[in-house]
Amino acid sequence: MVAQHEEHATELINKYSLKILFGTDLMLFRHCTFQNPYPDGELGILTKGSYADILLVKGNPVENLSVLSDTANIRMIMKDGVIYKNTI
Repeated sequence: MVAQHEEHATELINKYSLKILFGTDLMLFRHCTFQNPYPDGELGILTKGSYADILLVKGNPVENLSVLSDTANIRMIMKDGVIYKNTI
């Protein structure tokens, strides 16, 4: 039974080119927590030439995280300077 599930999991990993990670709990924790995706740039600034991934959201997710569950509330998505959604 376990072998069948392992074989199916391996098929899915190969089919979708999924990345897998093995290691100690500490190693896994480090990979699953915040890491600066732009080590050469400053974080938290919006200036010409700065790195920026931006979500503009209707509502305040700090006060009410559920605003992120409705895609209509996500007004703009920008990743690496490319705008993928803009409903402003």
